[in-house]
Amino acid sequence: SPSALEFGLEWDRDQLLHLASLIRRVFWPLSVFFILPTVLFVLIRRTHMDRDCKAAFVAHNVILGCFDVYNCLFYQLYTLLPYPVFACTGILCNERHSPRTLFTVLSFWTTVMCVPYMFVMMRMHQKMLNADSPLKLSYRSQALLMLGFTVVLASNVYGFGAWSVESAEKDNILQFRSKHRSRTYQIQLR
Repeated sequence: SPSALEFGLEWDRDQLLHLASLIRRVFWPLSVFFILPTVLFVLIRRTHMDRDCKAAFVAHNVILGCFDVYNCLFYQLYTLLPYPVFACTGILCNERHSPRTLFTVLSFWTTVMCVPYMFVMMRMHQKMLNADSPLKLSYRSQALLMLGFTVVLASNVYGFGAWSVESAEKDNILQFRSKHRSRTYQIQLR
């Protein structure tokens, strides 16, 4: 029938996309205004740890709040498995905003969130090692390792910016403009 989707995504279109969008609209205010401030209060006031680790934990939680706002309000990405196809139902999902830009910003927030967390994990790992351990790294070596991690993560952001394109078959893949404000696109290698 003309209303059937070629890729068998009717269940996603009719049920799961709406449910995922609703859950995200409820989750982000809870996360940003209740959960993360509680975690920050405990981290800042109630924990005893080195200043650098505490600062990294705080940075991670602030970035996590920014990620939640972007991912749950502005850009609600929904993966249409098993295909490399994504539907977007957030506020910024309209014809004025490029899917490549939105996807690249999402990858930026995802990778930026990892850097402070990896710093804390590395520092705690180094503190658990004996002073004479061959795995013990100097502060300079730790900084170089973090720089390497950051470069690898930044290359992911570049990859999303360079290789994400709108699907040429987006109208055939998903037709639910009347029900949801959405755009669909997929990652293709050029």
